[in-house]
Amino acid sequence: MKISINNFPVIMFFVLILLLFTQKGISQELNDTALFGTWEIQGTLMGENGEGWLAPHNHAGVNCEKDYSQFSENYQAKDVRYDKDCKAIISSFSWKLDGNT
Repeated sequence: MKISINNFPVIMFFVLILLLFTQKGISQELNDTALFGTWEIQGTLMGENGEGWLAPHNHAGVNCEKDYSQFSENYQAKDVRYDKDCKAIISSFSWKLDGNT
């Protein structure tokens, strides 16, 4: 099966629809320990109240490490993004869990 660049938006639309329907049917209880760890940044959730679409994240360089977020048990976290020269840009922040948000 040959996929052309012209079909890419159509394929992405169907993938997003599939993801939305599978996530709606799954009940997820979120707790603090489920967040601890390192998470690759794959996109940004657009829209309001967690309802919307995922805007894909482009990493700065092919040879750089992947951008990531790291959540710690002490409710501290950091986002690490790499610029085009693979230099790390680190942003630290505090976090808390409010329901499933």
